Amino acid sequence: MILLIISFAVSGYVMDKDTGEPLPFANIMVKGSDIGVAANERGYFYLRLPSAGEYTLKVSFIGYRDWEKTIRMVSDTTLNINIELASEPIYLKGVKITASRRDFEKAVDLSRITITPSEIRYLPSFFEADVFRSIQILPGVVTMHDLSNKLYIRGGSPDEVYVSLDHITVYNPTSHLFGLFSMFNPDIVKNIEVYTGGYPAMYGGRLSGVISILTKDGNKNQYQLNLSTGLISTILTLQGPAPWGTFFFSGRRTYFDLLVWMYGKLGHQDISLPYYFYDLIGKTTIDRWKDTKISGTFMQGMDVFDFSVEGSDDRILLKWGNTGEVFRIERAQGNLFFNTYLSHTIFNTDFRIPADTIYSSQGIENYSVIQYVDFFLGEDSKIQMGIERNKILFHDKLGVPDTSIAYSTSDLIVPYEGFVNLEASPGPIWRFNLGLRGLYLSDNFYVEPRAGVKYRLDENTNLLLSGGIYHQYIATLNSQESYFSLFDFWTPIKSELPWSWHVIGGYEKWLGDGENLRIEAYYKKYERVLIPGEFFEFFSIPAESLKRGSGYAIGVEFLLKQKIKNFSLWLSYGFGITKRRIDTLVYSPRYDRRHNLNLFLGYSSGAKHALLKGLTVSMRFSF
Repeated sequence: MILLIISFAVSGYVMDKDTGEPLPFANIMVKGSDIGVAANERGYFYLRLPSAGEYTLKVSFIGYRDWEKTIRMVSDTTLNINIELASEPIYLKGVKITASRRDFEKAVDLSRITITPSEIRYLPSFFEADVFRSIQILPGVVTMHDLSNKLYIRGGSPDEVYVSLDHITVYNPTSHLFGLFSMFNPDIVKNIEVYTGGYPAMYGGRLSGVISILTKDGNKNQYQLNLSTGLISTILTLQGPAPWGTFFFSGRRTYFDLLVWMYGKLGHQDISLPYYFYDLIGKTTIDRWKDTKISGTFMQGMDVFDFSVEGSDDRILLKWGNTGEVFRIERAQGNLFFNTYLSHTIFNTDFRIPADTIYSSQGIENYSVIQYVDFFLGEDSKIQMGIERNKILFHDKLGVPDTSIAYSTSDLIVPYEGFVNLEASPGPIWRFNLGLRGLYLSDNFYVEPRAGVKYRLDENTNLLLSGGIYHQYIATLNSQESYFSLFDFWTPIKSELPWSWHVIGGYEKWLGDGENLRIEAYYKKYERVLIPGEFFEFFSIPAESLKRGSGYAIGVEFLLKQKIKNFSLWLSYGFGITKRRIDTLVYSPRYDRRHNLNLFLGYSSGAKHALLKGLTVSMRFSF
């Protein structure tokens, strides 16, 4: 017996027409039908068609004009098309945080929100645009106070949130200016994914949430140089084509110390400001082959406090920050898409007082190897598999140079992880996202099932349910409840790992293009969490011991997005209760916020050359 399988499909990349940048999660549809897919995070798609014939493809993405083209399938083959979308000023359409009818119908995306660079520029900030400041206005995300940039997600502390940049694990991402700014300037961002709970099997190692940031590859068509100055810092960005593909560089630095130095020189005075911070992002992409891309990313974010006592040789030097690199190989072969990541990251603090007398160094370093495979089964089905190995080192040093006075400790964990995830639609009204993640650490194996389901109640109404189990193998020694902290001090967990389970139920109503109502109720249970034994209210420092505890977070969130003529409204409200327990003590952590209200109102004139193109007003209340 001969089995003949006939397959008609279209594959390719969705890109920005002006820059050649891939557009992650763009939507590809067959016009006049329910057939469609979403591109992956690299802008690649594979769309299976039912038979030979003529089809009109329609592609859409936030901030871009829709693209349409009619194709004819005449033989059993995969047609490769790279699609370029023309950008459209966001003031012509208002601010939208999620997009497309297809997402509403197909995506099981409870507690997930994506943000694009243009939206970051429009969302409220403190002094200057900042990635983490923009995330703060999302439902389920709160901060300790208005001056803090640390994110507490649905009852979880910042050390329980996984943060990555191009799949480089980032520790202490909000270390700039004592927690006021993150190390990610908006110019570097291609896309941000935020999960406030129930995240899929692709992610692990944290108990509460995920923030995944993808950086730009660089302009493929022309050179660009941008220089911008805000109230705190100056940003320089350079990008363009290269013989091998593209390059991208962006640097940011505070300038008040330079202004004070110049003022002192002009006045013949020896004065200075002893503090500054900077961050750098460099990326290059080799794109010389049809099916393969190779890229490398370098990042560094550093704070420096360098204080000298006038009239003496005494000097205090304190430096802290992140440094990381990742090498990525991407290969597309029809309905198979491969990603391999080799990454290294280190967060380190160096303290010298005086600079040549006493030194202290503490840090966490991570070497990682990751392999992902996307297997596109059909129109609405996909299997994703992955394996991951991390080697995480911890060190703590204290001593006096050129003497025998020294103290040093180090530790190491090597977690192995793997996952498989299936997205499928068994019928027109059901959509499933089922996953399983495994973790092997210190001769112990941990299983983490994940599941999500969407049910179409009617044409414009969905019911959703998701949940999962999560483990964490690192913790912070310093309290996450203090008002201010320079950085976190990390320690490994080798046995009896802290774990949590999430259950989330949702209701969503489609109100029109870019307009919808969403209500989510959630419950998170935390077990065996490690909590610092000493609590410092104002400034966070390492505790001498960690205590085992438990807790829970429960709440309901409401999000309404609507456009009325030239006005865009985004209104969100969250009611939540967070409790932690140590021994017999049950308490509400300082970041517990019973009510969280966000209002965002935007106005756009709709005219390219209007004197007032747009205006935004935002308010935030947490108590």
